[in-house]
Amino acid sequence: MPSGFNSTSSDSPSGLNSNNNSAQKSTQLIAKVLSPAVQLWLRSQLDNVEELLVKIEGGNRQLLSGYIPSVSVSARQAVYQGLHLGEISLTGSNIRINIGQVLKGKPLQILETIPVSGELILLETHLNASLNTPLLANAICEFLGPIFQLNNSGAGWSLKNSDIKIESNFLILKGELVSSTGQLIAFVLQTSLEVLEGRYLKFVDTQLKTSAPIQSNLEGFTLDLGPEVNIQEVSFLPDKLICRGQVNVIPA
Repeated sequence: MPSGFNSTSSDSPSGLNSNNNSAQKSTQLIAKVLSPAVQLWLRSQLDNVEELLVKIEGGNRQLLSGYIPSVSVSARQAVYQGLHLGEISLTGSNIRINIGQVLKGKPLQILETIPVSGELILLETHLNASLNTPLLANAICEFLGPIFQLNNSGAGWSLKNSDIKIESNFLILKGELVSSTGQLIAFVLQTSLEVLEGRYLKFVDTQLKTSAPIQSNLEGFTLDLGPEVNIQEVSFLPDKLICRGQVNVIPA
């Protein structure tokens, strides 16, 4: 029988060897090139991470064309722009990368928007650690600025002595807003959150206690997370917040 026929037959030993060799080359490509490149790219996006696991799926031809069907990522104690993210489990699909440059030792780059779905688990300790960062502290000042009728919507004010508690169905934020001239506003904000249309978080059963006049009621206030976000669930448990959903990662 002609050898050409045997090489394309899935029942023949040579066909099996061909398939095995292809799978082996794909595994080697992932292990030696793609997995380290993806891990390096992820670490470059984070301030710190204690544990990072990456699982790449795809055939040899797909990977060599720069297409990765799926990447699963799990991280523990990840910090992004000062925000402590706790435990993360994510899956990205239909990923296009600059494989030619990666094979030459260049940094990995994302070429197209990636839909990423997964779960984020935050403990009280993570949220309180994040309160010390300018990114979140300034965001809270800007959020409360119009509520307390502050000049420039909270610009020039800082967040002090802040603390977050997570209880069943509620988030409680305590703190003080301090101006550059020494003016102080103490407050306690308690609220639950409801997801609307995937991108909005609505304040529900909200209570705000403060030493300052209040311009508006926070009950029913909605926070827009943007068009690239699709939150499916936000759950409050004692000492823990769980968020599930999808976000589109846009190339830089």
